[in-house]
Amino acid sequence: MIEIVDQPGLDPLDKRVRIDARHWIISKVAPQRYGDKVILGGDGGLGVAAISSSDLSDEQLAALEALAVLRLPDDEVGAVEVEEPAGNDW
Repeated sequence: MIEIVDQPGLDPLDKRVRIDARHWIISKVAPQRYGDKVILGGDGGLGVAAISSSDLSDEQLAALEALAVLRLPDDEVGAVEVEEPAGNDW
């Protein structure tokens, strides 16, 4: 990435796209270290903990997706598909 940034002949937007592509790839290869951090919590007051999405189980991720569907405006709900985890009575 440093070599890309240091190339004087590249357009700044081209540099950004190249670096973003590499960042995306490494975030999939090593998500615990380079992945996006999802912060779950309340209003930001004391006692709010940061939780990475990679720390959540499949059931917890499915529950978050179901909650997101409930909070979306009606016109966007059809665009999101949620699979209910087996064994839950929702």
